[in-house]
Amino acid sequence: MGPTRTILTAGVALALSGGAAHAADLAVADPLYPTAVVTHSGAYDWSGFYAGVSAGYAGGSASLDGAGGEVEFSGPTAGIQFGLNTQSETVVVGAEADLQFGLIGDDGDASEGADLDYVAGVRGRVGLALDDVLPYLTAGLAVGQASMTDSLGVSDTETHVGWSAGLGTEFAFDQNTSLRVEYLYTDLGERTYDLTEPTEGGLDYHSVRAGMNFSF
Repeated sequence: MGPTRTILTAGVALALSGGAAHAADLAVADPLYPTAVVTHSGAYDWSGFYAGVSAGYAGGSASLDGAGGEVEFSGPTAGIQFGLNTQSETVVVGAEADLQFGLIGDDGDASEGADLDYVAGVRGRVGLALDDVLPYLTAGLAVGQASMTDSLGVSDTETHVGWSAGLGTEFAFDQNTSLRVEYLYTDLGERTYDLTEPTEGGLDYHSVRAGMNFSF
């Protein structure tokens, strides 16, 4: 075997051994590819700011101590709300402010009556995130303006400070839009009305409303 042939034989052997080693490396590397896992949670995220509109119906009673007794009132309501949610695992905690405009008037035909002009609220919320469904409890401060009229037709308007509490469920259509249904009980306490004579007047009511929220 001449020197040239010996060199060629050695080169071929080296090339084959290098190719075999590279093939072995690929064979070892191949199983690594299926182990690459991309993690992604499809659960709805309730965190962030939101704002929306709502409408519903309310009914309750107003009391005028010593000047007409108790008056029932009811009617539709409409308003706006905005708030902030934070989510940890499946627990959602948030705060919300809303303003409901009063289309609520007394149901009776007598001269005495009550009208609720508006109610503003600031409440906390705590809920359980079931993916895109959020049942929750809510409670907080309520401030409302009401007008009352005694049996002699004398009227006065006062601002009440009280509280409200209730529960609801919110349903998400996508990450930016949700629909909710909510029940609230509101007690606005008593204020002194300047009627025919100074009279303590108080009111409380139940309301059910539906709302649409937009997250951003």
